Parts: sequence; C-alpha cells; structure tokens
Amino acid sequence: MLYRAEFGTDDISNTIGNVRFPESYPFMPMNGVAVVRWETPVVCFVDGGEGDYASSNIGARVVSAKLRSLICEFSIGQADIQWLPVSIDLTSGREEYYAFHFSQCHSVVDSSRSKFLSTGALITPVFKKKIVADLPLFAIPGKSTFEFFARCDLVAKIVSAGISGIMFKEIPEERLA
Repeated sequence: MLYRAEFGTDDISNTIGNVRFPESYPFMPMNGVAVVRWETPVVCFVDGGEGDYASSNIGARVVSAKLRSLICEFSIGQADIQWLPVSIDLTSGREEYYAFHFSQCHSVVDSSRSKFLSTGALITPVFKKKIVADLPLFAIPGKSTFEFFARCDLVAKIVSAGISGIMFKEIPEERLA
C-alpha cells in the first residue's frame, strides 16, 4: 500500500510563522532540483505550538529531528533527500528542525494514465507500481507541494512513534499501474 502524507492538524499553532529569513534567503526549488545554497532561516510556531511535521510559509516540508530520524531509517541509500537546517524559536529555547527536500525525483508518474488539466498541470497522478514499490518515500517531480508519498511500513513506524502534525491518506489501488 501507498500513502500520501500531508499536514494533519486543524490546530493553527502547528503552523510556522514570523519567519526571519537571512538577507539572501533562496526559496525552496521544486521537487527534483537540488538546493545548492541554503542559509538557515529562523522561524517560530504561530501561537507557541509545535509539532513534528510543521506547515510553513518557507516553501519547505519542515520536520523535527525525531521525524527526520525515522525517515532516515527507512531511506538508507536514498541519496535524493536533502536535509537543510531550520532553526525554530520555542518558548523553551531554540530547536533545530530540518527542511526535507527531494533533490532528485524518480519517474514515478504514469503520464498516459494520469489526469492533467488543459494547462498541463497534474491533478490525479497514477503511479508506476514497479518503481514506487522500491521507494520508501518519494515526491512528484516538478511539483512544489508539501506532500510526499510513503510505503505502508514507513507510515506504520511514523504512526506508532506518535509523530504529530502529519496525516496519511491511502492511495487507491487503481492509481497504481
């Protein structure tokens, strides 16, 4: 089984706001493009909340060290993931989080079976089952969304670890070709 990961909270306090960017801060590129220059932004959670998978306005998936550790455990040998430091000011002090970025992407979308808008924008991806079966997690090339996709074994580990701020939606079998 395959799941789509997304921000999973109605609690606005899990949102990062009040961002202090370095003067030359470059925004995160789309999936499949490596970040070659990164200066650590300093951010804080809105209303003092915190979570392991935080929605943000810095154009990146922002994850705690705990979630990073779980993802790294399952993505050993997956060299297409970049972990970029993000400093978060909490009431208890500053904590290091990470922007989680796919610098390279696999050809996971079956273009002949997926649905696209007339503009060419992908709206309903159908995934290549043989390729995604070997990937613990991946993102869709050329998109700049916060979502990522994960196999059921990684999802089970994340859920059992009590990771906050994330929810998973199962990808229907008919979207795997």
